[in-house]
Amino acid sequence: MGSSSILIREGDQKVSFEPIGFDSNAYDEAWLQKLLFENEALLCTGSMDAPIIPICRELKLPGTGRNVYLDILAIRPSGKPVLVECKLWRNPQARREVIGQILEYASLLRGYTYSDFQALLSSRIGSSENGIFELVSQKVDAVSESQFVDQCSRHLEDGDFDLIIAGDGIRSGLLLKKSNWADNSTPFCTILNRHKWSTRHQLATHFTT
Repeated sequence: MGSSSILIREGDQKVSFEPIGFDSNAYDEAWLQKLLFENEALLCTGSMDAPIIPICRELKLPGTGRNVYLDILAIRPSGKPVLVECKLWRNPQARREVIGQILEYASLLRGYTYSDFQALLSSRIGSSENGIFELVSQKVDAVSESQFVDQCSRHLEDGDFDLIIAGDGIRSGLLLKKSNWADNSTPFCTILNRHKWSTRHQLATHFTT
């Protein structure tokens, strides 16, 4: 990973941003999760095209007999769910378990009906008749309601989700694991690599795949 600075032009001046480390407790996984949820454009990198609409954070997923929480649940205007797991690579679990985690979350949602999906989210987005579609249609021009429900239902039934692992540095072992299971029987997964630069007064965050 390169360590060169980046330049951003502000008016007639160029501002240099230098890469900084992630040792500070101020930049933990909760901070990353909040950043992505509030700035969904950061999720749209490379093959993950815009738009992606965040629905909720820390969604409890039933069916395991233990507490399992998905960091961010989002959805596309087409009705395709997007599952996001945030990990800092200083966390040893990130190297050992993160791919297994996000695949488990996908398996827990696979086979849901649309009404089951709506019921799962009702405590987070309200209990209106079709709160998911209402939330999406407020932000983008989605397909028709009936088409949205139909397409989302098919994605849920087939377990056809977009999976995103977001972190602050890619490990070669993680990429190897991804390549080993990335076939037609698994959901699409991308790995977002977070970079952070600072000036004396500013902080910038950028993602690459």
